[in-house]
Amino acid sequence: MGDADMTAVWLLNLLVSIIFISVLLVSLALQIQQASKDIQREVAASVSFTLRMLPVVEHDEYLLEPFLNGETRHVRLTVNQAWSPTHLSQSVNHDEEGHVPSWFLRFIPAVDELQEQFQLRFLPDGRELRIEANPLDEAEEVWETTQQIVLFFMLAILLSNVAIWWGVTQGLKPIAHFLQGLKAIEQGRLDARLETYHLPELNQVGAHFNKMAEALESTQQSNSFLTRELMTLQEKERATLARELHDDLGQYATGIKAQAYLISQTEHNVDLVKATADQIMANCSAMHESFRRLVQDLHPVILDQLALPDAVNILAETWQQQHGIHCYVSIPNEFPVLSDEQNSHLFRFMQEALNNVARHADATQVDIRLCIAGDEITAWVGDNGKGLPPILKKGLGLRSMKERAAALGGFFEYANRPSQGVWLAVTVPLLEAHPVGVSK
Repeated sequence: MGDADMTAVWLLNLLVSIIFISVLLVSLALQIQQASKDIQREVAASVSFTLRMLPVVEHDEYLLEPFLNGETRHVRLTVNQAWSPTHLSQSVNHDEEGHVPSWFLRFIPAVDELQEQFQLRFLPDGRELRIEANPLDEAEEVWETTQQIVLFFMLAILLSNVAIWWGVTQGLKPIAHFLQGLKAIEQGRLDARLETYHLPELNQVGAHFNKMAEALESTQQSNSFLTRELMTLQEKERATLARELHDDLGQYATGIKAQAYLISQTEHNVDLVKATADQIMANCSAMHESFRRLVQDLHPVILDQLALPDAVNILAETWQQQHGIHCYVSIPNEFPVLSDEQNSHLFRFMQEALNNVARHADATQVDIRLCIAGDEITAWVGDNGKGLPPILKKGLGLRSMKERAAALGGFFEYANRPSQGVWLAVTVPLLEAHPVGVSK
């Protein structure tokens, strides 16, 4: 345990000790108060009994001797002769008095009050008999009881503190494990796991922690894989861009330069100049078309000019012409105006879905739908192709669709129908809802 945990244990032990000691002091105060009353009652009864018995035994030395030898409780009898059995009684009583600490007797006012009470009586033989109250026997019983109570409370305090220390230390162990696990997660060690515990509640917390760690570890691995795939795709796109610029646009630029030089050298040959100029114009047109396709691949410029429904219609029509696959589009007549981010992600989703159909589906028909339901919009693409393979390895295409949905605060889902095709859908919340007409 840490210093903070030990401090908590010591504070709890101190609190329990204070409570026990408070209860002990109250109990002792009540006991002493009751003991004072009991002593007064017991001593008064003993003195009264002795006074009633003396007229009976004072004429018989044999019967009087036990009284004078100190065999009576709570009463001390003494005679005024130099030697008598009472001397033994007095010595014995003084020994008994030493069993009770003087400081303890100060807490019992009845002891001092009773010790000051005495009566004088003359025996038939003329001796003077002094009858004194003796509360020390009763006080000694109170002292013994008090020692037992204090011992009991001290033992209870000790056992309670040991139990608290053991219970708290055992209870804080799982918390320490949780903190270690969270610290490991914070440091990036997502393989950290918690052990099982005896308590079902702790096991539930540990199970949720382990599931969280597994999810984070899976997400980290997925992100690492996606990052590598994106970097690979980035390099491929750069290589494709460089190849397009070099092989296509570069060749056209080189051809135009050579043709322009030819014109400068044959300016008096009108037919050659005209033919070369026509070739330059054709090359420029081809270079412009190639440049337009390149820009379209880098960014859907069509979205800068048209709303999403019109852009989707043009995308479907162009894709159908390129691949010879019938493409059916379904879009509501009243369609909201979306943000640029929503337009871009949804358009790219459908573009990627159509590319997947062209590469893998062997389909003859594709359905594209934009659906509005409440405050959500769903982009849906389905085909009637061969479906996904039994063992599907999620590539960058599906991952990018999922990431696009997450970027818009929505979700991605798909369904596979073997030999009947696949449908893909992205559902995102609507940020704006201004309906506009859709041109067909």
